[in-house]
Amino acid sequence: LSGVKPATAAALISMGALVGALVCTSPAAAETPVILEGVADRDMAADMRAILPARDPPESAFEAERLSEEAAERLSRWLRAEGFYAGAATPAPIAAPPKAVVKNDLGSRYLFAAPQVKLPDDAPSKLQDALRQALAPVTPGAPARAAQVLAAEAAGEAVLKSLGYPDAKALPRTATVDHATQTMAVAFGFDLGGAAALGALSVAPEGILAPAYLDRLK
Repeated sequence: LSGVKPATAAALISMGALVGALVCTSPAAAETPVILEGVADRDMAADMRAILPARDPPESAFEAERLSEEAAERLSRWLRAEGFYAGAATPAPIAAPPKAVVKNDLGSRYLFAAPQVKLPDDAPSKLQDALRQALAPVTPGAPARAAQVLAAEAAGEAVLKSLGYPDAKALPRTATVDHATQTMAVAFGFDLGGAAALGALSVAPEGILAPAYLDRLK
């Protein structure tokens, strides 16, 4: 994420930056020559290497520097998308023999604080309850990953549509990253777009359903 202020400050961030961070998480088709330092977890290292594009090994100090800087930029976005808001990926190329190297300082993984949901003041209370359940991917205490934010928002839209608001859509979301507490609080907003009214009911053949049941559907 961009826009994160120095440690101990709370930063209000456009969550659109998270989407851009996730664009870089597609596995590469071939191995990258970049050497990753500072990542002890093998699975995490594999995930980080997977977002780096296939490149030929550097043959000069200039190529080593270029590859290191390219990789560091991608890894910095990955770190933020995975909740490492205090982490850093720093290019550290070696000139002779030429090697592309990135030093990683992961820091602590930030966790979700309780999400906020903004709806119109006259929205039925059942919508608030349904949205809280739909936003379960953003669980307080869970790693503050961008993928969970996007999944929760999509689930929120889907549940509103299922409750009779076919034009419901998500409004721009924001997140507050607090470096002092190492948490991220996401504020979701939704435009309901008006409730759909159920039209006249008809049953064929006549009498297959009890009239009392039809009355409950109106």
